[in-house]
Amino acid sequence: MVDYNKLRTDIKNIEQGEGISRFFKGAIFKEMPWAISKKPTPKTSALRESNIVPKQDRVPTEESLSKVEVLESLKEKVEKSGEIQSRFGTIGKSPSTSTLSSKIFKLSATKKEIVEQLDGLYSFDSCERFKDIKLLIIGESQLTKFDIDNTHWKFSHNPNELLGKMIIAMKLEEGDFLRSALVGESEQEQCENILKEIVAFSPDVVITLGAVSTNLLYGRKEKLSKVHGQCFERIIEVSGESKEFKFVPVFHPELLEINPSMKRTAWIDLQKIMEMIGKK
Repeated sequence: MVDYNKLRTDIKNIEQGEGISRFFKGAIFKEMPWAISKKPTPKTSALRESNIVPKQDRVPTEESLSKVEVLESLKEKVEKSGEIQSRFGTIGKSPSTSTLSSKIFKLSATKKEIVEQLDGLYSFDSCERFKDIKLLIIGESQLTKFDIDNTHWKFSHNPNELLGKMIIAMKLEEGDFLRSALVGESEQEQCENILKEIVAFSPDVVITLGAVSTNLLYGRKEKLSKVHGQCFERIIEVSGESKEFKFVPVFHPELLEINPSMKRTAWIDLQKIMEMIGKK
């Protein structure tokens, strides 16, 4: 049972004393009287606080370097001094630039040597046969080496194949195009063989089917979903001359077979190419 007389007395004492803090002191914070009392801070706390070093405000530099500037500065230092040891490990020179990482490709052979080399691949084909092609379609398949019994060139279309249907839809006739597989045991070798064909046949446009062939000419690995249907320009330096060409990435027919919903997107890309070669 509540003793109201005692409760009124306690309230009166609080009001005449140190206020509500006194009530909390004796009631809620019995185990921590120092938290609200006016007594000096315990010595242990004082010692801890005395060991704390005051935080100094950081003085900002007049100009903060951008990430690009920092990387360029680091790159320049590495090029001059060689490897740099850091807490993140050893930072060394990047590998020398190759044809796979540049918009300008270089071939050591002359154009005449390239044509002679391609003419000698198969007894029934020659570069002269493909000199007027509008499209060089690369990346349909891959081979590790040239095989006399299995040519990597196709100059006709099969209406029963999806790629054949795509070629027909683009209003291409035999003689307008050449289908070429990727040949080589490495990306470097595959890229060089493609470049030789571009130099020898001089197509109006190169179509790269799928990500593998696209990345060879693009210069670095990129998702095909980001670059398909776009036109990219590149240069081949051969025999002291510069050969310009352009290529357009397109989804590979095998991918379209698996994902038929992407055929509409592929058709839009093909229509852009048709307009580039005057077939639309």
